[in-house]
Amino acid sequence: MDLDQGLKELNGLEARFRGIQKKVLKAITVGSRRVIVIIGTGKGKSLLFILPAKVSEAGLSVVIVLLNSLRDDMKRRCNEAGIESEEWNGRRLSFSVRIIFVILESAVTKGFVRFIETRKMADGIDRIVIDECHMILDVDSKWRLKMLEMIKMIDKRV
Repeated sequence: MDLDQGLKELNGLEARFRGIQKKVLKAITVGSRRVIVIIGTGKGKSLLFILPAKVSEAGLSVVIVLLNSLRDDMKRRCNEAGIESEEWNGRRLSFSVRIIFVILESAVTKGFVRFIETRKMADGIDRIVIDECHMILDVDSKWRLKMLEMIKMIDKRV
């Protein structure tokens, strides 16, 4: 997988990696099990799941988003980049989809967990991304209790 070429195809011939993007992408694409990235707002975190989905041969990236507005923006960006993406709605998805966006409350349902297990056995899931994961770390017992169930994603071994 040629990350430099993929970046140019995605963002134009003059595109360059910023900060630690390339280092993190290398860790992601060689299959490091747990990668935690802290990058400021607007500094290119989304590239860390969009670019591998664009340049890899097969597989699926699951992106768990905590806010609907972020999900809609990311889906729009994938569409503009020519990456087939869908939002989880509880129904069967196209096998050609490269990125699936799922909101937190849906990600921890039995139906979605079943989907993950089935897809893992069929043709693989390359990565599970938790966007804005700092919000999970800050959760208390009074707000969005489903965040506490995100620990289940660690057991998916992707």
